[in-house]
This record gives sequence, structure tokens and C-alpha cells, in this order.
Amino acid sequence: LHSRTLLEKRIKKLETDLEGKDEEAKKSLRVMEQQFQKIKIQYEQRVSELEQLLVDNLTHEKEKIDDPDPEMKILEEEIFKLKEAHKSKENRLRSDIEKLKTL
Repeated sequence: LHSRTLLEKRIKKLETDLEGKDEEAKKSLRVMEQQFQKIKIQYEQRVSELEQLLVDNLTHEKEKIDDPDPEMKILEEEIFKLKEAHKSKENRLRSDIEKLKTL
């Protein structure tokens, strides 16, 4: 009878310990789930930030292409004028050559 009482007490203690361990495991699992959710949210925010940064950069690059810088515009106009002057001079020289051929 005495050993039965001891065994019953021992079983009760083990059951109580097991319940405590079960609660600890549940608590630990909840903490891990919260940490996972926190990291997931941070990851999603970072992805969103990077996507926005990419859109901003692409938009900025497109604006640079669509709206060239004023210095570039001046250089392009200068090149155009030089080409036109070259064409004009070339045509005059050809004309002069033709005139000389006829003499």
C-alpha cells in the first residue's frame, strides 16, 4: 500500500512536470511564431521598399532620356550646325569643281 501511494505520487508529479513542459513548449512556439511574423513583415517591407526604389530609378532614368540636360541639347545643336555648314561647303566645292571642269 505504501509503495502504491509513492507510485501514485510519483505519477502525479511526472504528470504535473509534463504539463509544465507542455506549457513551456507552447509558449516557446508562440514566441517563435511571433518572431517569424515580425521577420516576415520586415522582409515584406524591405521588398516593397526595393520595388519602389526600382520604380523610382526607372522613372528617373526615363526622365533623363526624355528630358536631356541643357548642355547636351546645346552640343547637339552645335553638331547639327556643323553638319549643315559642312554640307553647304561640300556642295559649294562640288559646284566649283563642276565649273572648273567646264572651262
